[in-house]
Amino acid sequence: MGRTSFYRNYADKEEILKAYIRQLFGGCIEQCKSLPDRSVKETVRLVFCHLEENRAFYGLLNERGLTHLLRDVLLDLCGFDPGQELAAAYASAYVGFFLYGWVEVWFRRGMRDTAEELAAHLP
Repeated sequence: MGRTSFYRNYADKEEILKAYIRQLFGGCIEQCKSLPDRSVKETVRLVFCHLEENRAFYGLLNERGLTHLLRDVLLDLCGFDPGQELAAAYASAYVGFFLYGWVEVWFRRGMRDTAEELAAHLP
């Protein structure tokens, strides 16, 4: 595939990475959709299991200062849609940004905390 094919479909290199992240997160998102009443604890466990399974890729993303690309995927995972009613939009954004914050801390702590350890610290 030629370089022009990429730029015909993607605005820039970050868009290509976002598409890849969405593809990687596909199974995790499907698991979350299959459990619509899941707890925050279970969501944390699912997300961090995914991050652990793909540690090499996400570690590289972190090293390159590109962890912000995870934000939109996490918001989607939590069901955020700006067209939702007020309470639902803010509730899903709250959980999405909560997860994004935990992911940032996980990177800063050297990705050493496990999904089970993190989930154990939630009610």
